[in-house]
Amino acid sequence: MGEEKDESKLTLPGLEIRLERRKIYNHSDETRLTTKEFDILCMVVANKGRVVTYEQIYQNVWNEFPTGRENGTVGFHVRVLWNPKERN
Repeated sequence: MGEEKDESKLTLPGLEIRLERRKIYNHSDETRLTTKEFDILCMVVANKGRVVTYEQIYQNVWNEFPTGRENGTVGFHVRVLWNPKERN
């Protein structure tokens, strides 16, 4: 994991997100995510300490106005992020 001086990143204890490279490091190990999972994780980490609703996630990640049916879609991706075994 080489350091780049000007690269933007988000961090939490044990987690580093390299925004330009779209890479995630969990305790220095690279973790692969889908595009949507990456975008959701970035949004949640960037808003740490604040409540982020499914509607906000949907609007920002899918770039669509929520219609009320997005909870299942967003919920699936959030469950996979928190429990990768859900992916299979």
